[in-house]
Amino acid sequence: VRVIQQHDLDMCWKARPLLDGKAILQILNLPRGPTIGTYLQEQVKWMLLNPNGSKVECETHLRAVRKRELEIQSVSSSSGGDDVNMSEAKSSSHCSKKAHIE
Repeated sequence: VRVIQQHDLDMCWKARPLLDGKAILQILNLPRGPTIGTYLQEQVKWMLLNPNGSKVECETHLRAVRKRELEIQSVSSSSGGDDVNMSEAKSSSHCSKKAHIE
């Protein structure tokens, strides 16, 4: 409990996101679709790690994450690999419960 309080996380579930989905779409120039979920989750992680962080700092972090993702996609497509979205890659490696049972 003391660690939670030291890191200002005692009321973290009440914290409102600094950016909504529409703002993230605009800031990162993203198309509408499931990709936004990746960045909404990234924002939550960043906010938990930076409880006193500002909206501008969060935007900067999300832009850096987007830049890295685009660089990875660029390297992947230039090396002959498939141009895979990061969220699709994450979901494709996840096994369903049915697969675990069989």
